[in-house]
Amino acid sequence: MRKVLLINGIVQGVGFRPFIYRLAKRYSLKGKVRNEGKGVYIEVEGDEENIERFLRELRLSPPPPCEITSMEEKNLPDAGYEDFVIEKSKEEEPFTFVSPDIATCKDCLRELFDPQDRRYLYPFINCTNCGPRFTIVESLPYDRERTTMRIFKMCPECEQEYNDPLSRRFHAQPNACPECGPEVFLLYQGKRIKENAIEKACELIEKGLVVAIKGLGGFHLAVDARNPEAVKRLRERKRKNNKPFALMGNPEDIEKHCELSEEERAVLLSPQAPIVLLRKKPSSTLPEEIAPGQAYLGFMVPYTPLHHILMRRLRFPIVLTSANYGDEPIIKEENETLEKLSDAILTHTRPIHARCDDSVLSVVDKNPYFVRRSRGYAPKPLKLPFSSPCHILALGGMLKNTFTMIKEDFAFVSHHIGDVSTYETEKFLLESIEHYKKLFAINPELVVCDLHPGYPTTRIAEEMGLPLVKLQHHKAHILSLMAEQGIEEEIIGVSFDGTGYGEDGRIWGGEFFVGDVYGLERAGHLRYIPLPGGDRAVEQPWRMKAVLLYEIYGDDAELTEKEKNVVELIKKGINVIETSSAGRIFDGVASLLGICNENTFEGEAPMRLEALSSFEEENYEFSIEGEVLDLLPGIKEMVEDPSPVPVRGGRFHRTVALGVVEFIKRIKKSGKVLLSGGVFQNRLLLKHLVPLLKREGYEPILHTKVPPNDGGISLGQAYFAGRKGCASVFR
Repeated sequence: MRKVLLINGIVQGVGFRPFIYRLAKRYSLKGKVRNEGKGVYIEVEGDEENIERFLRELRLSPPPPCEITSMEEKNLPDAGYEDFVIEKSKEEEPFTFVSPDIATCKDCLRELFDPQDRRYLYPFINCTNCGPRFTIVESLPYDRERTTMRIFKMCPECEQEYNDPLSRRFHAQPNACPECGPEVFLLYQGKRIKENAIEKACELIEKGLVVAIKGLGGFHLAVDARNPEAVKRLRERKRKNNKPFALMGNPEDIEKHCELSEEERAVLLSPQAPIVLLRKKPSSTLPEEIAPGQAYLGFMVPYTPLHHILMRRLRFPIVLTSANYGDEPIIKEENETLEKLSDAILTHTRPIHARCDDSVLSVVDKNPYFVRRSRGYAPKPLKLPFSSPCHILALGGMLKNTFTMIKEDFAFVSHHIGDVSTYETEKFLLESIEHYKKLFAINPELVVCDLHPGYPTTRIAEEMGLPLVKLQHHKAHILSLMAEQGIEEEIIGVSFDGTGYGEDGRIWGGEFFVGDVYGLERAGHLRYIPLPGGDRAVEQPWRMKAVLLYEIYGDDAELTEKEKNVVELIKKGINVIETSSAGRIFDGVASLLGICNENTFEGEAPMRLEALSSFEEENYEFSIEGEVLDLLPGIKEMVEDPSPVPVRGGRFHRTVALGVVEFIKRIKKSGKVLLSGGVFQNRLLLKHLVPLLKREGYEPILHTKVPPNDGGISLGQAYFAGRKGCASVFR
């Protein structure tokens, strides 16, 4: 009996072919296996019962990094194979998946610190179960000559491992050792230092210097996290103001400073090794300068051999933040900018092809909840409940940008791109789109973008010369959640965020929808209030404080001089547009409570408000008239409440949650309630809202695969176009 299999999914670069080889040998089967553009092709010939055992084990126990999404089977007459072999990859149009980068496995880690092992303390140790993947792949099929490792010729020992089907490094494309692989060196004070480079870098970090370190998807900037002066210096160089820095530490270090549940520990130590937002312990001795005004710290564990060597030597947490200015793309090569940002550069000779930031997530309701989906997760696709009749490109929004491509029944959500308002990030977006098109043989026939006429992504879409669909921002948020969860039936959608261009020409951001994948209708919104100064109001929450006070008290409002000037602009209608934004309400409340008057980064005021607010069972008033939920009655109560700020902030959160639930009850008596948009990154709000919805008989649905913020809307855009029938509908 001979059976032919074509398997698709994450099956290249994850030890799948050696797994198939060993499995075939175990069951005395003959035949062959090879990588193809469309997946992995297998022929097995032998006893029928052994073939069934082979198939059973293949389905139930593939290698850990592997993910099978489809398996085609066909029976053919015997071919008379004499052995089982691994053939050279077949050249053809690719349509398989690329594995994300994988954190160092336990086997490699054991060898890394074994003085008797030939790769002892070698910072590029890897095998088929771990190491760089997406960031070094240039094209498919996944073979060494199509990665940045092609410049390193393997020594005889590495070559032997690479060709030994029983080795853990069989066809491990980044395979290398100190004799033949990449080298690490330190650039410091005009010198290139190779000997003891890592040790010297550690000494510089201990002295309080900023050291740039080359990782999988780009450079990080590292300083001693215990040293407030070093953290301040790093913040000044990055021009980052108060945005929280990421940290790296060993698990025992992390537990000294943060609360750590079993679910959070599992995510932290997973092969993806993301940054996990963990509640800071009151006993933590880490300086406030790391995350000013925040209740959470973003920690990751070492995930490359180089990181493991560094952290074992240092034995204390370090700040490890992306090497860039503001929201520009992470730097992937030594350059003048990197030299200005750091005092020394710990780098190496393995090129990075695709730059890729670290992923960031928290754990909500015991499930992963993304803030940023990037390294370790991208470019793993999401399976869709339909097959698209054409190839789709969705360009997302402007902030926290990602793009999504759909081919057949898969959605490829890109790694984090960033703020596309800068030239460098726009260039990075276009380069990344071309890379995905090449990797996955996608030729977009339709492009989708946001409704906002001023977004750079809108301009880029209009210049592509393809059939174009524009989708309202908040509908895209809800559709992104429908896409990732495979929901097609009628739902209630609540989309709360900062700002998005509305279908009525006003600025939306506190929206309720009813509908299904074929159409969402706006069922209500937060009360419209003035947005004075446009983007300046986003940067200056004190403007929203003035708005709220004027809306509540009119001309009797007690205002400062600059707040009075804002009110005059509102009265005269100068540079003012109306908004239903929940994010701007949270901004104004944070300023009213004296927590934050200036946003030095997006979302700072609401984050500080959440951090300072306590969990309260009492609430303030709200009102509902027709299609409008009005929170201002409660904000008036809050202003006049003599209670401490944490209590007032906590009661405000409770009020928002109760108002949302009461509004939903007027829309529909039961069903799924989808919560999306950046405001729902607020865990205190979710802590109120999710149980309240369940108590009323609703099924609250949260994101688990893409972020609720703007990093997810490209998926919603693509899903909408694909479900509508793609280009044929929109021409």
